[in-house]
Order: sequence, then C-alpha cells, then structure tokens
Amino acid sequence: MRIEPTPWLRRSVLLANGLALLVGLIMVVTAASLSSQTVLWTIAGVIGGALVSATVVTFTLGGISLTETITQVDSALLRGLQSVLGPVRETVLTGALAAYRWDCWLAWPGTDDPYPDYAYQALRISYRIDNLPPALRFVCAATRDDRVLEQLTADDYAFRWLIDDHLKVGDPHIFRIGVVRVDNQQLGGADVRTETILGAPTRVITYPVSRTLRETLGHTLEFQVLVRKYVGDEARVRIQTQLFRTVTDAEFRFTVDPALGIERLFTSASEVSALGVARGGSCESTFAEPFGRHAGIVRLPFPLQAGSCVAFTLDRTRRNTRLSPELPV
Repeated sequence: MRIEPTPWLRRSVLLANGLALLVGLIMVVTAASLSSQTVLWTIAGVIGGALVSATVVTFTLGGISLTETITQVDSALLRGLQSVLGPVRETVLTGALAAYRWDCWLAWPGTDDPYPDYAYQALRISYRIDNLPPALRFVCAATRDDRVLEQLTADDYAFRWLIDDHLKVGDPHIFRIGVVRVDNQQLGGADVRTETILGAPTRVITYPVSRTLRETLGHTLEFQVLVRKYVGDEARVRIQTQLFRTVTDAEFRFTVDPALGIERLFTSASEVSALGVARGGSCESTFAEPFGRHAGIVRLPFPLQAGSCVAFTLDRTRRNTRLSPELPV
C-alpha cells in the first residue's frame, strides 16, 4: 500500500512556490535594469534574490520531505497491517501441506495391454504435515459423476481418483498404490476393499498408521500411485492436478514418454489462487532442447489456496506402439 498526498495540497504548495519564484525574478530583473538610480532598487534586488533562492531551496527540500513522509507513512502502515494480519495468516496456514511435491510420468501402453487407449500415469506425491490420522486412505471410483467426491472428502482420503465407468477399479493395471512412507518408514498391512458408493464401484485401500509415528509433531508423507489417462488418438491431451487443501512451497514436475509423439508441451499455473503476494513462481521446461517438449516443471514458492490447479497440455503429432515395461499382476 502507498499513500499519496492529496491533489489540492500538492497544487497549493506548488502554486505558492511558483508565485514566490515569479515575484522574485521580476524584482531581480527590474532591480538589475534600474540599479544605477536609487538604493531602493538595490534593496529590491536583494529581496528578489532572496525570494528566488528561498523558492529553489523550498522546492528541493519540499520534494525530499514529501518523499520521506510518504516512505515513513508506508512503513508504518505496512508494520500495522503485518501485526494485524499476521495472526490471521498463521491461522489460515495451520494444517497446510508444506514442501508439496507432485511428480508425474506419462507412459504409452504396450501393444498387448488390455487398455491400449489409456496411457499409464505414474504419480509420486510428497509433503510435510503437522498431524497424522490413524489411517491413510486411498480411493478410486469408476464413475463420471463428480458427486461421489462429496462422499469421499479430501479430509478423509489422502488421494482420490475417478476413472471411466467401464473400467474395473480392482484391476492393478487401472489403479494401484505403490510404496507409502511416513518419515521414510514404509507402511504395510493395507486393507483393500471394494464398495459401492452412489452406484459406483469404489476401491478403498487403507494403511494403518501406528501410534508411535503419530506421537510427534511434523511428518513427511510420501506415496506412489499408478492410474490411467485416456489418450487414444487425441491430438491434444491435458494433464491437470488440483489442490484440495492449502499448500505451501509447491513444485510440480511432469515427464512424458517420447513414445506418445509429443510435439509441444505447455505448462500453466493460470488457475492458481495465492495467499498473499505471488512472487517467485515459474513455469518452464525441465530440460534444454531438444528434450524440452518431454518434461515441464512449475515452481510456486508461496502459499496456495485450496482449489488451485496446475495443468500440462500436450500437442501430439503421431501415435507410437512401443512396448511399455510389463507390469506384474
């Protein structure tokens, strides 16, 4: 915020200084032309010179004083706003996911894959969180109805995913959870269930978190997920991730299998809502050409509101059928 002097005050000061300068100049010029006649004109010349000098000094010091005043007022207001809004900002960021990292690898399926039109989307997500729940849940629902997400809230599930309704949620080629770690300690003993929510087959995978891991404050959570993304023969493919909680210091990395035939890769953070000043962010290619179209990175080192979206858009030129690594069942 910056405080500017009122226009009428600035004009009044400038007008008074201008009139004093004009009078002084007239007196100096008149006294100079009539200096040989009387002592009165000599006195007038001295007074006029004094007015000119005083006006010049007033203009100079006035500008400096005005600048200092504005700076001091700005500084005072900034300190006041920080002291008032600081606690509010801390409250908003309570429970936020810190050091958020989202990594994605988009791979082309092999010729013998049961879903040849769906690319493999391998995800690795990690972040720091203050408190851990008693269990970490991951869910996948086979439906195109977003209302299911109202039943599967982000507060209850660490990861949520929707697939096309004709795909099978129990197929490991469609939805699979890899390694899940808390503070670099791998979790085990997952409970896997298939349920029906709002008529949609739903796969829920639950990892219990021991009490010893939850005793301390501040934890690093990391997990891997394998899902599918419809690609087919589409010339443009959009990969988007949305944040459902407040996040700080986020970084999104995206890498594409060359077999997808990518001509251009665009990164976008236009749908991001920042908490405070959005400064220092970047959207760019990860590598130098000719590999720039195969990977992109978005860095957002400031707090992001829930609902923020980061997108990677791919323009394709060809379809390749190179075999992808075989996945064990």
